[in-house]
Amino acid sequence: MILDGTLIRIDRCAEQSISVKGEPIDAWYSGKAHQHAGDLQALSAPSEPVQPTGGTPL
Repeated sequence: MILDGTLIRIDRCAEQSISVKGEPIDAWYSGKAHQHAGDLQALSAPSEPVQPTGGTPL
């Protein structure tokens, strides 16, 4: 089994969240990628098809 993930660039999400410091932030903004992105993960095995998960905020 292999679990792999990647950042998928998005432009249609603007969900607000509260940071650890108590400040409002954009839940879908990736500081590492410096753009709006979601984390897409997939679980695969040599004998099985890829099973992707739903995208989640970073």
